[in-house]
Amino acid sequence: MTTTNELTRDALASLSLPPCHYAVDVSWDDLPGHLEREREVGFDLLPDYQRGRVWTREQQVAYIEHVALGGETARDVTAVHVGQSVHDYVTCSDGTITLPGYSMLDGVQRVTAILSFVRDEFPVLTRIRPDGYLWSQFSRPLRRGTNLGVRWRVVTVPTVADVLRLYLRFNAAGTPHTPEELDRVRAMLAAKAGAP
Repeated sequence: MTTTNELTRDALASLSLPPCHYAVDVSWDDLPGHLEREREVGFDLLPDYQRGRVWTREQQVAYIEHVALGGETARDVTAVHVGQSVHDYVTCSDGTITLPGYSMLDGVQRVTAILSFVRDEFPVLTRIRPDGYLWSQFSRPLRRGTNLGVRWRVVTVPTVADVLRLYLRFNAAGTPHTPEELDRVRAMLAAKAGAP
């Protein structure tokens, strides 16, 4: 028996995020081709509700190194499709098939960082080698493995308003660290690294 002050499963379900109906692991090596195939069905990497490309090169390097060194967090990206079901494709007059309102909900910065890296725009892992390593210098087995990849997730919502609500739910929480906050932890690390 529940009281009126208890949260019930039904009440929580009415506010839950839509379930992922499709997910696939995409290696960084395959990501440019995957994006091209998704664009062919109407995918928009940078829809108007996104804030644009805001990561600095330093942030891009940090993300690439995080994953390259075995980090498993922040490997999921989420695309969203507007429709009544996962099968709401539209056939155009030229015979092509598109997904209406198919765009990147969460992961623009990560995908952009990966795309820049696989185009050899910057090196990483300068702690291992002063010049670092470009993507083209990673061994073929490293490049083809799913350890260096993203999990491409797709959710479907009924309206564009639902997309915007989801975007706000994904991004309203959390506060980015300021440079001063990061420098404070770097100083702590420097002090500890000198200690036994």
